[in-house]
Amino acid sequence: MDYVLKKSKRKSVQLRVERDGTLTVRAPLKMKQDFIDAFIAEKSHWIRKHQKTAKERLALQKDFFYILGKPYKKTIQPSLRNFVHLMDEMIIIESTSMHNTEALLNNFFDAQAEDYLQERFLHLEKHAKQLGLETSHPVAFKHYRSRWASCSYDGKITLNYRLYKLAPHLIDHVIMHEFCHLKHMNHSKEFYKLLTLFDPNTKDHNTQMRDFTL
Repeated sequence: MDYVLKKSKRKSVQLRVERDGTLTVRAPLKMKQDFIDAFIAEKSHWIRKHQKTAKERLALQKDFFYILGKPYKKTIQPSLRNFVHLMDEMIIIESTSMHNTEALLNNFFDAQAEDYLQERFLHLEKHAKQLGLETSHPVAFKHYRSRWASCSYDGKITLNYRLYKLAPHLIDHVIMHEFCHLKHMNHSKEFYKLLTLFDPNTKDHNTQMRDFTL
């Protein structure tokens, strides 16, 4: 069984099936390879079960387009105009050419995302200020490949357009996460203690976010 091994100063072995089905194994620095392989073999049923679930989830996300946590079936319609809109459980792409449907969809998504994320940022910023968390920078937007958002050392918060794929409560969780980095530029106990003041269900929301891919 293939896996990615990461050793560190820890006391036990941890297995994690990533969003794409890859198995990551975290083990103590001095743990022998034979013991690690035996542990993986013992947990093989659990691993294969979760890898199957991950791959099925990934396949589903390729067939559907997620907006605010809801899946919409992509439907392309030849048309005399270029237009994208939602109807029931479908996202309909009207296009004059089959070659520009992805561009139309992405432009529609980014415009909707920026409006929604801007509004949520300004709303949550009021709560952040009550805890002394302030930034002099306006919120920025970017297409990240491997992160939902970021906070720079000078306090600039940047949100990934793809955040708009997540359910509203998870979007708020990510934005609050970045606000907390204005005080703690790490993931220490103090950081999570502060985040929990914003979001008491932080652990549960972190787990839920594993269901989504960038």
